[in-house]
Formats: sequence, C-alpha cells, structure tokens
Amino acid sequence: MTRSAFPSEPGLRLGSNFEAAKTPVPDRWWGLPDWDPDLFWAAGATVSTTRDLDRFTKSLLSGKLTSRASLAQMLTPRSDAGYGLGVFAMPDPCTPAGAPQQYLVGHNGASFGTFSFAMSSTDGTRQFSMGITGRHFKSLEQPYDMYGLVARIAAETCT
Repeated sequence: MTRSAFPSEPGLRLGSNFEAAKTPVPDRWWGLPDWDPDLFWAAGATVSTTRDLDRFTKSLLSGKLTSRASLAQMLTPRSDAGYGLGVFAMPDPCTPAGAPQQYLVGHNGASFGTFSFAMSSTDGTRQFSMGITGRHFKSLEQPYDMYGLVARIAAETCT
C-alpha cells in the first residue's frame, strides 16, 4: 500500500492521486482542504487510493495479514446486519439461482465530503473499490443512493 496515509495534521498534501474532499452547500461546492482528519481517528482518517484498498482487501482475505482463525472470526457475523469484527457482508448478486446465498465482504468509510467502499468475494477472486467526493457535509441524506451504486457495481463483477 504505497499510496495510503494516516494524516494527523490538517491540510492533505498527498499528491495528485488523491481527490480533495468537497461537499455541496447552497449555490456552490465547498472544498475541505484544511479539515483535521484525526477528528475521526481510526473511523475515517485514513486516506487511500482504490488500488491500495483493493490490495489491502485481497491481502486480508488471503490470510497474509492475520491468521486464518482470526480471519474466520472477522467474517463471522455478530449482528443481524451481517457485521463481523471489522468487516460486514452483503448479499452477492452473482449467487447462482437455486444456490445457497453467497456474500461479498468488506467495509465502507465516510468523512466530511467523502465516501469509500471496498468489497470482495470471500475467496478474493472478485473485488471492487470506489471513492466518492461530494458527500453532503451536514446531512445524512444524500442526493444519490450510494448503497444502490455499490449494489450495481457489485452486479457488474459477475462473470
């Protein structure tokens, strides 16, 4: 993961591969170049590229980052929402008709003006990541359906 960082100071100076966080306010877009990322600490301060998110997810699911026993614990849902220890599951739209439901696993992230998602099949053969700037700053309601977009992208990975 060569293009990821955990900045602890305001003002992202990470180069041209990172999209600046922006949020819509009435009549214009408001840039957020000076917000302090450690406001969210581990819940949203990490800055990464989608390539690095894919690398991380693949390494995690292959067992390179933790033991198989720990990975199994992470993937075991602890809630009705399918959330395990650090990852959650969503139904895999590529599950063949009549077969037991399969799942994609991963995590999302959101901060002021940004939203990201990294998901993978449990065997790591199919995965996708996305990053969006333009998430509304003050409202939980967004002008677009981010989770609907994630579901549509997941369906596009079916072969």
